[in-house]
Amino acid sequence: MEAYHKDQLQYKTGGSQSAELLYCSEELGSDFLEFKTISIETTIREIKEGEFHKGTSAVIQVVANK
Repeated sequence: MEAYHKDQLQYKTGGSQSAELLYCSEELGSDFLEFKTISIETTIREIKEGEFHKGTSAVIQVVANK
């Protein structure tokens, strides 16, 4: 899974402008408690996903195995 991180608010390159609709590691960690293995990483990367989702972005990436 990849989603915008709460830090995305400072970049304004896509995603919600409401922190309540963005993610952080702590929230996702509790959402994936039932999974055996989990990796949650926050990173800054260039997004190129259309006119309204492009540029430097704060994302959170989750890889989990149930």
